[in-house]
Amino acid sequence: MPRIRVPLGFTLLAACIILVVYLSGAPTSTSLSIYNTGWNGLSELNEDLQPGILSNITQVGNLDPHDTVVIAALTRPLNTLEVDELIDYVSRGGVVVILDDSGYSNIILEALGSGCRVWGGAAILDGVYRLGSSYHPLAYWEGGYSVALDAPRPINASEGCGAKALLVTSPYSFIDSDHNGYYTPGEERGPHIVGVRLSVGEGALVIVGDTGIVMNQLYTRNAGFIRELIGDRTPYLDQSSQLGHFMDYIKYKIREAEAPGALALALLAAASVVSAYAARTG
Repeated sequence: MPRIRVPLGFTLLAACIILVVYLSGAPTSTSLSIYNTGWNGLSELNEDLQPGILSNITQVGNLDPHDTVVIAALTRPLNTLEVDELIDYVSRGGVVVILDDSGYSNIILEALGSGCRVWGGAAILDGVYRLGSSYHPLAYWEGGYSVALDAPRPINASEGCGAKALLVTSPYSFIDSDHNGYYTPGEERGPHIVGVRLSVGEGALVIVGDTGIVMNQLYTRNAGFIRELIGDRTPYLDQSSQLGHFMDYIKYKIREAEAPGALALALLAAASVVSAYAARTG
């Protein structure tokens, strides 16, 4: 029986198909990525809300502000152009939900003339009103139930800053200024504001001092709160920081190109090549 030789082109095609299949299904470990199925990923949010993905925050300029809401978990400082685009989007009727435990959103608050600030220092813990660990304090929400947090940071929302308190921790909470994980006499007791809403033009800016509120470890617990913030608008999720990682970027491009259809065609073409070659040499 003649030996079948597989052409180099077919080998490369098969290798590409295998790579696409692997990248399509393999999760990543990038924090706050929709492709991360671990505790610190956003795969559950992505599955639940099916949001549009922003690869660059400035893309908010292409959205209909009256029909959309943008969720951004900040892990880096914003540049001037991004701040301007977000403020313009909100002013025209958009809603922006910023999750921030480092103080990166303060540049927006300053540009808006608000006195509110996110304290990016020590976290708020709670040894009583919590979800398991004291690092997961619960916050009161006017919607009627509590919201679970992940070592949130307090927001200075003193009178006159123009914001409405949205999430407030219990009187048992405290700012863990010495970072030892439990209350030390002298540390500032609660309640502490960890979420605010500011009316800006025709829209609104919501800031929560915690990026972990939407992570897989807490999303199921907090899904109702997130849906209330979105309302009947179409959600968009900022993934600009996460798409800087190779695996996340490739998976995003596969998703963007509707790879399942392309993959099916590639598999069909490969099968045809094998069948034709085998028939010719057999």
